[in-house]
This record gives sequence, structure tokens and C-alpha cells, in this order.
Amino acid sequence: MISLMLHFSIRWVLAFFITALFIASCGKGDGVGNNPVRHTFSAAAPTVESDVSGKVEINITFTGLDGIAHLTVRKSGSGVFSDQVNRSQLSTNYTYVYNIQNGDPETFQLVLNLRYTDGTDAKHTTVEIRNKKGIVDDGTREKLLVKKVTRISRVTGRSISGEGLSNINRTDQVWDVGGTDLGIIWETTPGNYGIFFGDTFGSDFNPNPNSPGPNGSRWRSNVLAYSKSTNLDQGLVFDRMITGGDGKAKEVLPGAGIGSTSSLPSAAIRANGIDYVHCFKVNSWVPDLTTQYSTVYKSTDDGQNWSRVTGVTFAAGSRFALTGYFKKDGFVYMIGTPTYRNRPGYLARIKEDDMENIGNYEYWNGNTRQWVKGDESQATVLIEGTVGELSLIYNETYKKWIVAYFNGAEYNITMRIADDITGPWTTKFVLATGQDYPQLYGSYFHPVSTTGDYLYFTMSMWMPYNVFLMKVELSDR
Repeated sequence: MISLMLHFSIRWVLAFFITALFIASCGKGDGVGNNPVRHTFSAAAPTVESDVSGKVEINITFTGLDGIAHLTVRKSGSGVFSDQVNRSQLSTNYTYVYNIQNGDPETFQLVLNLRYTDGTDAKHTTVEIRNKKGIVDDGTREKLLVKKVTRISRVTGRSISGEGLSNINRTDQVWDVGGTDLGIIWETTPGNYGIFFGDTFGSDFNPNPNSPGPNGSRWRSNVLAYSKSTNLDQGLVFDRMITGGDGKAKEVLPGAGIGSTSSLPSAAIRANGIDYVHCFKVNSWVPDLTTQYSTVYKSTDDGQNWSRVTGVTFAAGSRFALTGYFKKDGFVYMIGTPTYRNRPGYLARIKEDDMENIGNYEYWNGNTRQWVKGDESQATVLIEGTVGELSLIYNETYKKWIVAYFNGAEYNITMRIADDITGPWTTKFVLATGQDYPQLYGSYFHPVSTTGDYLYFTMSMWMPYNVFLMKVELSDR
């Protein structure tokens, strides 16, 4: 009897171990237990080039993500760099972004490796990086680069919930400016700045995400503020606005309801001791914007009163319907565009004392490499693409011409640079995108941007139909 019981006990123990081995074997094949399936990965290309700003994008495909702890990226053979991307950040089709660092050579390697949850590693993959940071269209390496762009503060209107920006001016309360746009800045006298705004609405303006843009009462085609701010990291502070008898901001260029839909400023400059503003007369906004003509107004009393320069008129189809001004070496340089945002840019120059004599305006012809007096039709394309609401400066620190504009085709604020105003102009730098700042437009440099490592510009957003101050940090290689 004992022998029989022992026999069955042995058979039961053997059956248990066989079953356990079978289950373990099945678990191994299904990727569970102590020996999980090793998911692998691959880079889409063995060699990747950075863009002109130094951004490198490596596209990685994973066969699966189970059992992965993190992806490790390190630099091989150049400097010290190590990065870790946790499993929660990964996806089966993942793009790893590396930004070229100062000191990176023209060619180096990034080594990618997977660490599994059990502490083991996958076989690494190496991607060769070609450093094209600052390489412009002619193959030379540009020294001026955009390092960082931030939004500093609100300039006009009232704050909206969750915005998180300083709002020093509270123009809705003080000057009855609830909704407005543009923000074209020029230096009147040293340390004093004028700021022109476009279509403006009163303190009852209400930002409406379902119907963005202007609304409210007390429409004015334009209003004008003045500022002494030079420490712009603290915001663009208004000292005053041009006001009527009620103390509220008034329209300074006649337009609202006077033979045109609006009289909108596009550029302003002080030349030969007189303030000038280039203005375009809107005929209709729909289905597309059309203009009656563009002209120039002037002020000899620090912006209190403005009168039209009747001798300067650009026809509705002009290449200088909208412009940007900058003064240098006795000339006012003017980059212009046809109406409205879907045309390229053209170049002209004007001696300061010829601002009121359009017959002496000189237009740049890139084919002959000559300035042509008095014949706008000779102006050739200076900046390709869709150029809208532009401004330009010359930065003395970097010895560069800089232009910024709304790029409708790419839905961003684009910046280009050049050694000479006549070009060539570099590959595009993106200062702000519509993804980060929905319904953005307008880009007007503050004159303090002419020296140093920082550029400041105003940017409009259709929702909430107001103006914001932006900061660009420049660097050299």
C-alpha cells in the first residue's frame, strides 16, 4: 500500500513540474514573466542635418513600447551631452529633438539606446548629425542667430482669464482703448517713442472666441500713444495718448466714416525734424482687402496734429501700398508690399529732405543693381514670398539689417537678415507661429532693438484683438 502511494506521489510531482515548465515556456513566448519580448527601435535616417536655427529632428520607430523603461541619447566624440526620455513620453512613431550647442563641430554622432524595465539594454543605434546651424542660402555660415523668443507683456486692452501677463497700461480704463492692433513704433526725439495703432474700439470691447476681431462702440481708425520706456523687460509703458477734450484717445488720421472704411498706419519715421506716417486707405475688407490709395501724413507738433502730404500718393495697385521705414546715413529706407499680405517685398530709399517729393524717391532694381529715381515700376522683388505688416531696423551690434513680417503662407512671424539693405536676405528665422499664438499678425520693432543682443517687437492677435510685446534673444556662434 505504501509502495502504491509513493508511486502516485512521484507521478503527481512529475506532472506538476512538467505543467510548470509548460506554463513558463508559454509565458516566455508571450512576452510575460521573467523573459519579456525585447521591442526594438530604428532611426528613419542614418544621417540628419540641423536647420538654420540649429534644430535637429530624429524620427524613431519602435516595434512596441511594453517593457521599455526609457530612451537614452548621448553625444559621441564631442563635448558632454546626455538625455533621457521616459517611457511615458515615447510613442511608436517618435521624434527626438536636439538643439545644436555652442562648440558642436560640423559633424558628430548621437548614440541612441533603450533601457528595459529589467535593467538590461538594447543594442545602440548611432545617428550622424551634420551641423548646419547658421548656414544660409549662399552656403556661408551666418553669425547672428535667434536663441529664444518670449512674450513679455500685454500692451493694450484688458487682461483675460488665464493670460498670466503683466498689463501696465490698462488702456481700456484710462484711454477708452479696449480693442486695437498694430503698434508701429518710431523714435521721435532721443528716448521718446511714438506708437501708432490701427482700428480701435472702446472700453466695452469684449474679446469673443466665437467671433474674434473688432466689436464694441467708439470706433476710431487709428490712435497714437507715446512712451519713454527703454527697460522693455518691464513692459512698454505709455506716458500719454493723443486725446480729445474728454481725455480719451482720439483718431488722429481722418478715416472712420470719411470716404473710406479705415485709414490705417503702416510705418512711421522722424525725418528732417518732422514726423511722417505712411497710411493706406481701406476701400473694403470683404471678400478681400482693397485700398483706394496710400499716402503720407506729417506732424510738426509732436503728433498732436497731422496733415496730409498731398504730393505723395501711391495708387491702389502700388508695390508700396504698405511699407516699413528705417532711417540711416541720411536716407529713409522703405520696404513696401502691395495690398495686402500675399505679395513679396520691394525696396526704395528717400533722402530725408525729400520725404514730401515722391518724384525723388529712388527704387531698387536688383537686375541692374541700381537705384532708379521716380519710377516705381523699376522696383524688383527684394524679399520673396508672402510679406505682410513688416518692419525693419539696422542692428549696430551685429552690423546687420533685420526685417520681420507676417508670413501668411507659413502662418508665422518671419525674420530675415542681410549685410546690405539690397540683399541677399537670409534663410527665414521663425519668431512666432500661429500654433503658439493663434491668429497672430503684425511685427513692429522697437527702436531700442538697434543695439545689443535683444530685439523687441509688438505682435497683434485677432483674438483677443489686442497688442503684445515680444522679446527675441540673439546670439552669435
